[in-house]
Amino acid sequence: MMRREYRCALVGAVWLASLGVTFTASAQGPRVRDSAGVRIVENVRGSWGDTRRIVVEPIPSLVLGGPGAREEKFLDVKPTAARLGNGDVAVVDQARFRISWFDSTGKLLRHTGARGPGETAGQFNYMGRIIPVGKDAVALYDGALARYTEFDRKGVVRRWDHFNPAPYLPHPMGKGRAFRDLFGSLTDGRLIGYQFDNWRDGRQQLVTESLTVMAVSSSGKWTRIMPALRQEYSIVNDGIGRPSAMDVRPFGRVGLFAVRGSDWLYADGQRYEVEVRSLDGALRKIIRIRRSPIPVAGADISRFTAVRLARTDTIVRSVFAKAFRTLPYPANRPAFAGLIVDAAGLIWAKNWAFDGEPALWEVFDPDGVLLGQVEVPADLDVLEIGRDYLLARVDKLNSENEVRIYRLKRAPP
Repeated sequence: MMRREYRCALVGAVWLASLGVTFTASAQGPRVRDSAGVRIVENVRGSWGDTRRIVVEPIPSLVLGGPGAREEKFLDVKPTAARLGNGDVAVVDQARFRISWFDSTGKLLRHTGARGPGETAGQFNYMGRIIPVGKDAVALYDGALARYTEFDRKGVVRRWDHFNPAPYLPHPMGKGRAFRDLFGSLTDGRLIGYQFDNWRDGRQQLVTESLTVMAVSSSGKWTRIMPALRQEYSIVNDGIGRPSAMDVRPFGRVGLFAVRGSDWLYADGQRYEVEVRSLDGALRKIIRIRRSPIPVAGADISRFTAVRLARTDTIVRSVFAKAFRTLPYPANRPAFAGLIVDAAGLIWAKNWAFDGEPALWEVFDPDGVLLGQVEVPADLDVLEIGRDYLLARVDKLNSENEVRIYRLKRAPP
């Protein structure tokens, strides 16, 4: 007689097959394709095993800005940057409304951009995130002026367009214009970005903030794709009655976005998974690691607050110390806290890490199969990963505004 467990499994498999679901076994776990056309790649262990086939050198090969700046210091708290195909680096300094261009040795080549009403190309009221456009150009969006500007590698404006402005959104204090920015350029030249309400209610202690992912047509029309997480943040009082928003809630999740070819990727940090979607928002693939969330223990809270307070300005340290004692903490740590696609098409997802500690990034092949882990130096916001370099900015409280390049070594296939 057929055993009951085997009979149930066989019946279940026949039922799933009738729905168009197929399973493919692999060393990393089953791959599933359901009737809706969504491919699920579930991984257990990376094919690299315990070896590190990609190594990021611990000492940067190039540092731009910071206390020992050879050329100039950036005033922007969080400068964004992009590396061009010839090795030049473009750094946005929002505080000065300009882009600083450096060659591969760190020599300052030029400045482009200035503050202005947008009457001529290169004038900005706000400088958003800089994004690569191919290998020889960069672009950024001015949400205040609704202007999109592309620069070639010599810093010359090659495209300057007016996009549809963001709408005004109502809130208890009146109304305010929504905030818009771009996070990527697809291979066919189409753009993708997001919109959110920049108003915050200071009466709330914890806020889960959402945004709307939007596609941008060649004529500059923004079209809604889908809602997504922006971030979980907390608000504390600055000690004299004014609310002060912390960037992210302790152990809070952040929405993560990246582009690859004609698709875009998204992760919300709740699970160890990455969604691959087409420009219209259709879910094409889910890349997953079969892993349980890590609980936030009391020792974790103590560890987090000790490092964070040590880096907080002494003027407000007592205020934040009180906030850390009274804030409710989430049950689990975030899963992923960073997401990027490198020049080889590999998908990198950062495991959440404590301040001041190196981060382990999970690396997947273009199909979503887990390869292994790469260790990245502490306190870095990774902006770009090439075949032999990693571009990042220093991301810690009260730090100098540095942009760094690290050499990256890949083992031969």
